[in-house]
Amino acid sequence: MAGQRPLKVLELSPRGKVLNELFAESQRLAPQGGGVPNRVVKPLNSTYAKGLREMALYLPAQGQSRAAAAIEGRWDGTMEEPGAGARAIKVQFRNDGGALAGTLTSRAGKVEMNTALRDVKYEKGGIRFAVDVAGSPRFFAGTVEGAAMKGTVAKSDAEKSPAGTFALRYVE
Repeated sequence: MAGQRPLKVLELSPRGKVLNELFAESQRLAPQGGGVPNRVVKPLNSTYAKGLREMALYLPAQGQSRAAAAIEGRWDGTMEEPGAGARAIKVQFRNDGGALAGTLTSRAGKVEMNTALRDVKYEKGGIRFAVDVAGSPRFFAGTVEGAAMKGTVAKSDAEKSPAGTFALRYVE
């Protein structure tokens, strides 16, 4: 769909990363939407040209698809818990030797904390990960739709009623 991150292509092949880079650059230059500005593709820089050529000419081999490529990058947003209110968070997802990994960054006053994510899983548009926030574990579970990720935050993996919510937007 127009104006959305190329999730399906990214899930099929890591070569689709060039479309994600074009999307991110377009969002930086025209954050209100409106498509890809001409100056992003005209003239087309050699990095984008090579990536588009590779994506168009090579199909992924059997078992080569990597759905997790759809969420790699930086996501900014908020986490909200009763009693604590909303706090700004940044989540960076990356490929670490074939597995998803990342960090969650939050602030408390002037102190910024980066905490490693644990048990990161992305499958069929669903995301799950755990992270320690203020010394206690939080379990995030949600969905990814285009450039948006939202879901619930629980204090235990087995907890039925969530302790809060989160909402993130893809940045780059």
